[in-house]
Amino acid sequence: QKSEEQKKAEAAARLKAELFRRRGQLDEATQALLEAEDRLEAGAHAVARGWCRQVAGWLYLDRGRHQDARDAFSAAGPLCAEGGDEGGVQWALLGEAHVELALGHATLARRLGKATELAFDQLDAARGGLAARFLRAAAAAAAGDAVTAARRYAGLQALADDRGWWVEAVTLRLRRAEQALAMSRPHDADRLLEEAGGLSQILGLGAVCAWVKAVRPPVLAAAGDGPRAREALAQAVLPAPALAAAASAAAHAALALPGARLDPDLHAVLTRWTEQLRAHARR
Repeated sequence: QKSEEQKKAEAAARLKAELFRRRGQLDEATQALLEAEDRLEAGAHAVARGWCRQVAGWLYLDRGRHQDARDAFSAAGPLCAEGGDEGGVQWALLGEAHVELALGHATLARRLGKATELAFDQLDAARGGLAARFLRAAAAAAAGDAVTAARRYAGLQALADDRGWWVEAVTLRLRRAEQALAMSRPHDADRLLEEAGGLSQILGLGAVCAWVKAVRPPVLAAAGDGPRAREALAQAVLPAPALAAAASAAAHAALALPGARLDPDLHAVLTRWTEQLRAHARR
């Protein structure tokens, strides 16, 4: 039998990897995960191995390695089941749903998301239920249903704020900002980005701060505030390559809004910035 100290050390090593991942530090997260897995002996508890596979799945998904992510989540589920961790089983299934969504299989992703939502509700696992509902909102957005996605994200943000789940609260603000742009509401998008940036600074989420700084210049311009857009562009930084594609898409959406009236010079500068983000994402 392992000592409680050993089990805590294994869990701490895995959580370190997840913390790096949430901050957008994928290389550091990968190294921390390798260290966590090194701590696991051949006879390690199945649940501990299952959760390491889940972290690996999210890292693969962040890097666009969809088949590797699917394999990792598929391995994680049975390991968690073997150890009697039903919540872990559902989190692995939710990971698979995100892989399907990334591959464009929105209908299958929604079906998996609904199944995990019901299971988490039965387990009285509120955080898991929020994650499952987040997946369903993301699937609505992917299907082009901006109104439904915006409504779901707003409800989930209110829940995250109420529970003090601040990382989720930041993520939901970013998604709501994207949906606000899809609905031609740049002022709402800017307000949400400002909130997300402020929370990210408090939480030490440097990667998210960089994302917000990259997206705000075209959003401010679309909202009709050219001077602040220029100021924001002077402070903008390139986000991590794994986040640059989403930043480029949001920036492009802002510039493409029909109501955006930009002077030609500002439009040209912001277009170049958007292209720079797109090129950075291909690295």
